[in-house]
Amino acid sequence: MAVLVGPVTLGAAELHPVYPSRVFEFAGRRPGQTAVVTGVAISADGRSLAAAGDDHVVCVWDTSSGRIIQRLEGHTDWVRCVAFSPDGALLASAGNDRTVRFWIPATGRLLVTTGKQNQAISSLAFRPDGAVLAAGGFEDTLTILDTGSAAAVTSLRCPGMDLRSVVFSPDGQFLAAGGRNGPVRIWDAAAWRHATDVPTHGRRIRALAFSPDGVRLAAAGDGPHICIWNHDTGQEECSLASRPGRVLAMVFTDNDHLATGTSDNRIQLWDLRKRVVEHVLLGHTGSVAALARDRAGRWLVSGSYDTTVRLWELPTTPGDETAHRTGNPEVR
Repeated sequence: MAVLVGPVTLGAAELHPVYPSRVFEFAGRRPGQTAVVTGVAISADGRSLAAAGDDHVVCVWDTSSGRIIQRLEGHTDWVRCVAFSPDGALLASAGNDRTVRFWIPATGRLLVTTGKQNQAISSLAFRPDGAVLAAGGFEDTLTILDTGSAAAVTSLRCPGMDLRSVVFSPDGQFLAAGGRNGPVRIWDAAAWRHATDVPTHGRRIRALAFSPDGVRLAAAGDGPHICIWNHDTGQEECSLASRPGRVLAMVFTDNDHLATGTSDNRIQLWDLRKRVVEHVLLGHTGSVAALARDRAGRWLVSGSYDTTVRLWELPTTPGDETAHRTGNPEVR
C-alpha cells in the first residue's frame, strides 16, 4: 500500500490516511525473475501504460483492468526509456542495445527499427505534432528521428554529455536537453538551430520538465536543488532544496505543481506557488527512476528500482484529496 504524507514544510509533516496506488505486475516472468524499471510512459488519454527495464522487454497494460495487453520483445539489452506518441498510436523504446524501436501498441507489431546508433540511449521525447522523435544518450549527440521511417533527420551537439533527459516544449517550438555538466541547451525545434543555454548549478542533470503552458522549465539531478526557470523571460524563478535524495525523474502535474522521483524511494509533489513540498507519496522501496502523467493530469505513473510500476490518482483540484482516499485497490 502507498501512503500520503502532507502538507510538508521543512519543519513539519501531517500524516494523512493511507490510500492505495495500483501496482502493476510483470506477468510472464519466470519465478524469481525481477527487473528494475527505468522507463515508464502513459498514453495521453490515460488508457494505456508502458514500462521497461533491464529484462529487455517492454510491457503495455490497460490501466482500467491492470491487465497486460502486450509484451514487446526484441531488444537485446537494458531498455532505459519508452515514450508514447501524442496520439497514442505509436510507442517508442530504446536503451543499451543502441537501437530505437517503433511499435504499434494496440497490436504489438514492430513497425520499424533504427540501425545501431553511436551510443546507448537513455531518453526519448516525441515532438507534440508526432512527426519526429528526439533520442539522447550517453554521449554528446542528440539524434532527431522521423517517426514514419526511423531515419535520422539531423543530429545536435550538446555540451553536457551523457544526456539523461530530453524534452520538447508543449507548443513544439523548442527542444531542451541536459547532461553531465554544462548548461541546459535549448534548440529551435523547427529549424534545429541553437536558441539559448540555461545556466545550471554545475552538477549532472537527470531530469527536465516543461510546465503544460510552457512557461516554466525545471531541471534537477545530482545537485542539491531543483531549478525553475521562466522560459518566457529566461530568468530563474526559484531554486528548491531537493534533499533528501537525488532527483532522478520529474514531471509537471499542472502548471503550478511538480512531481519529482528521488533516490530515497519517494515521490514529492511540489506547490511552486508556495515553493514547498505539499505531499509525499510513499510505497516504493527502491529509487524512483521514472515518472509520467496523462494529458489531463489525472494519473501519475512511477517506475522504480524496486521492480514495480505504480499508478497514482492525482487530486482533481489543488488541495482535493478525495481521489486519493477513494482510489482503486491495488492490482497485484
